[in-house]
Amino acid sequence: MALKGEVSKELRNDIDKLVGDEIPEKWERIYPDGSNKPLQFIASLGEKLKYVFGQTHLGDVIDIKKLFRPSALIISLEQKLSKGEHAKIIKFSTTGQIKLNGLYLMGADFDTRVHPAKIESTVLVQLPPLSISFIPMDQDISTLPMYNSKTLYNMRKSFTQIHLETERLNHISKAVLPGLDVGNKNWLLNGAAIFLNPT
Repeated sequence: MALKGEVSKELRNDIDKLVGDEIPEKWERIYPDGSNKPLQFIASLGEKLKYVFGQTHLGDVIDIKKLFRPSALIISLEQKLSKGEHAKIIKFSTTGQIKLNGLYLMGADFDTRVHPAKIESTVLVQLPPLSISFIPMDQDISTLPMYNSKTLYNMRKSFTQIHLETERLNHISKAVLPGLDVGNKNWLLNGAAIFLNPT
């Protein structure tokens, strides 16, 4: 029995892509970090869906490698965890409620704090699970009793960048890590940066 009607041009293009072992463009828009091969794309998509929807509570440690768009999580956390209209700098620390796992650091070493990279250091260092909070970038610090003004000043001056990938094309935010303000090193000139995706 033949189906009545015509197949749309868009559907025909999608079928041609799949038959040619390529993913349709709209798949790439939905999940830009997915594989270029349809079977691997679907398998990866299934794993990420299982991680997000297959449990009732993600827990206190969120594995960003298992999310579709980790940068969207950071933006959502900023809206939920911080108050006010002021621009924010991300503060990572070893203690706190919500921790992110799967962050990578380039241009430095890290144990419980940042250290200059050594010759034997790997190019990318996977960070331990770190808690995330947000500090105001430009708010008058006299209105912030929870921060020592000198500490906040040092945090604002000693930051690094967070990028989606190591090509550094998609900048997400500024961030501070434990140890960045020690010795007033220029971490940005040293190439230190945090990445959500190690590729």
